[in-house]
Amino acid sequence: MPIQQPFTEDGVNNKLTAIYALDDAALAAEAALLKADFIAWMEANFTLTTEQDTYLSAMSATTIAYLSDRLSFCFLHRITINFSKPVPTSSGYVKWTETKDKTKTRSNASGAFDVSGSFELAIIYEYN
Repeated sequence: MPIQQPFTEDGVNNKLTAIYALDDAALAAEAALLKADFIAWMEANFTLTTEQDTYLSAMSATTIAYLSDRLSFCFLHRITINFSKPVPTSSGYVKWTETKDKTKTRSNASGAFDVSGSFELAIIYEYN
């Protein structure tokens, strides 16, 4: 059973540090678990509040597929993932998950594949 972290900026950063410290085989296994079942991976790796668990369960299949694909790709290539989750400043907001993919890939005829850049994942609030 993985060590759970709170789903906060510090908790996510601690989890990423631990994951990126794994050897390549263990890292690949972790990426495969995340890709196979994003929600189960989140619940196993983070202590979620009832609100966070409800939000996660309500995510669209398209969102889950995108996040599981991109995050597992970042894991496999040890790409920096920047996570931000500010505290809401008031009530009356709509919560969004927003991403910015800043990864760059390149390949050549010899089969080399290079990945660089970063991936940004943010929880944002739009106030009414």
